Amino acid sequence: ESFEYLDHNQNNRIEEAEWHGTVSAWNRLDVNNDDVLTRAEFVNSSVAIPVGGHDENPASQRLPGRRTR
Repeated sequence: ESFEYLDHNQNNRIEEAEWHGTVSAWNRLDVNNDDVLTRAEFVNSSVAIPVGGHDENPASQRLPGRRTR
């Protein structure tokens, strides 16, 4: 999926609610751990972005060690 497709609100960043991939892919892409993906983080990554099911959104599932809001 392209950055533009995932950035539903067109604010030039992908927020957790806009993410369709897995939690682990999100955590690898979000290199500065600010809970958003910038275009640079998304485009410059060599991470394969697997799409997940209904429970794969990072907003609904947090990995140990990730901060919560």
